[in-house]
Amino acid sequence: MDTGITSINDQVKDASAFAYKLREEIGTVVVGQRYLVDRLLIGLLANGHVLLEGVPGLAKTLSVKTLAQAVAATFRRIQFTPDLLPADLIGTMIYNPRDGAFTTRKGPLFAQIILADEINRAPAKVQSALLEAMQEHQVTIGEATHALPEPFLVLATQNPIEQEGTYPLPEAQVDRFMLKLRIYIDDKVKEYVVNIVFATREPAAYQLDLGPLIQYGASPRATLYLTLAAKAHAFLQGRGYVTPQDVKSIGPDVLRHRVIVTYEAEAEEVDADEIVRRVFDGVPVP
Repeated sequence: MDTGITSINDQVKDASAFAYKLREEIGTVVVGQRYLVDRLLIGLLANGHVLLEGVPGLAKTLSVKTLAQAVAATFRRIQFTPDLLPADLIGTMIYNPRDGAFTTRKGPLFAQIILADEINRAPAKVQSALLEAMQEHQVTIGEATHALPEPFLVLATQNPIEQEGTYPLPEAQVDRFMLKLRIYIDDKVKEYVVNIVFATREPAAYQLDLGPLIQYGASPRATLYLTLAAKAHAFLQGRGYVTPQDVKSIGPDVLRHRVIVTYEAEAEEVDADEIVRRVFDGVPVP
């Protein structure tokens, strides 16, 4: 390892020390959720949104609220329901009959950390209201555009068991979730990331017999998100450089909601996690 990388590594060790203290602080409230807490920290560090899938009772809400308190960020929890309206999220224009003027009433989306609880219970028009906020960190109310506070992080939950009365998230919506750091990443590791993502779209090019099982592979955005998430993962380990193991550790969380399986895969009970696992097993590690 040359002196440049050594210098970066030393700087990262010092800069990442806060992460250990933050873990300890969250651990005093949330017990036994190290995996979840680390992924929340990666999302916060990499300025990316997180989609949490799990049954009720896994301390998802408590973890997010505790994280917000630990970093002194404003926090709002929004319960998504079938009768929710876009204005209930972003706000609306209020007419004042006294002077005939409109004033802006901002919605709960104007906070730094948002918990979108059971996001798939709201219809598509409500889910789409989040697109501008998540991508541009701004919302449009009437004719005015309002910037959202920074950092802005959306943590959405969905129950994988209950399907009645739910609305599946469109691909454009889930692609906004991720799971800016200047951490060293070798060209071979960059190529490995590209190969992993490309293998979900063209598995035959990597001698993977997965073509009949994949309807849509991961989008180009996945390459960027996987790189950023791997950097954040390395940062949390106190390293200033990314290894292939960082990519393999965080890869399933970045890719599982971006790989759409075919009916044939569903018939064979092969889910996206299994396909991602086969991709990582089949693509050579540098």
